[in-house]
Order: sequence, then C-alpha cells, then structure tokens
Amino acid sequence: MRQSMIVLAAVLTAAPTLLPAQGRTFQVPENCTPVMTVQTRACTVSNFWTCEGDEEGDMWRADSGQRGPFYLSRTDFEAQWVESFGLVSGTAQTLKEPSADPASFSELVENGLDAYDFIFVDLVGTEERVVGFDQLTGEETEIDGEPLLVTEYAARITENDELVYAAEGQQFISLRHRVFFSGVDTSMRPDQAPNTADRTPVSFAYPG
Repeated sequence: MRQSMIVLAAVLTAAPTLLPAQGRTFQVPENCTPVMTVQTRACTVSNFWTCEGDEEGDMWRADSGQRGPFYLSRTDFEAQWVESFGLVSGTAQTLKEPSADPASFSELVENGLDAYDFIFVDLVGTEERVVGFDQLTGEETEIDGEPLLVTEYAARITENDELVYAAEGQQFISLRHRVFFSGVDTSMRPDQAPNTADRTPVSFAYPG
C-alpha cells in the first residue's frame, strides 16, 4: 500500500504535466520506467509505466483528459485490476483475494474465453462484485503499427445483490504488453439511459 500511495502522490503532483496535447511531457514517479502513451478517439491519453518494488508483470496506468488526470490503476500479470483510484472523486478500490474466479489474461489467450467473478473493496469496506467474461472474436487488427487482438465482453457490477453498473462491447488486447484497451461499448446504470462511447486507441508513443 505504501508504494501505491507514493505513486498516487507523484501522479497528483505531476498533474499539470500529463497532457501531451498541450506540449508537455509525462514524468513517471521516481524509481519507475515509462512504457507507452496511448491516445484514444475519446480525446483521452493513457500513460503506462512499471515501478521497482512491484510484482513482476504489474503495470500502472494514468488516464487524463483536458482537465488533467482522472483515473489511476495498477494491473498484474493476468491483467487483473489490483487497485484503482478515482482522482476526481477521491475513491479507491482494491481487489479482494482470493477471487471466486480470477480474471486471467492467459486463459483468454489460450482458450479464447475467460469468465470471471471477483470483488472490489473500497476505503470504507463496501464490496462490489464483478461478474462477466472476455472473449476473443478471432479478429486481428493493427493501430498505429501496434498489433492487437479484438475481444468482446460483458460485465455486471452489483452491491448487496443490487445492480450498480453493467457494460458490454468491444475491446482490444496487446499480447506484448498484456493489457486491455477500450473500444466501443455501451454502459448502463440504474435509472439512467444507456451510454455508448468510443475509446478506441488511435496512436501509440514510446519512450525515445
């Protein structure tokens, strides 16, 4: 947790420098190494990096919009969300382990389908259950020179067995980086109209 707080503080401190669209350069936290920067059709930028002291395969990501960073997460070798932070809302969630059915990047690649059932816990102990699946469509694509596999997914998030969020749509995975990238999906919350968004990557940039 201490490592996470250091990374979180560093990202918030560097907030004014996170937007390449403004001609600025993203600076990763101390003892961390930049991996890539991805821009999407939704006019957001995601910076990815790794840090010393983390488990092998862990990957950090910070999402930024026109007003600066709004989301920070750490995933592991199996692309599980280990922890995430809402930088505007002040929320934080961590993965409760062991999971009933952990998400597995390896299973998705090997079998073409991965079902999952896991729980997130927030700062006050509230639990949200996430149940869903990722499935390879068999389609391959290339975006800005980056080879990607196309997936489809559906997921439901419940709290005390009450639906709080549901989503389905398309995503992309990178075999090289073992991460997911959003595509076109539709999400829904109770008492709200469904919302469709296109967050497909349009460009990839690497250090140097």
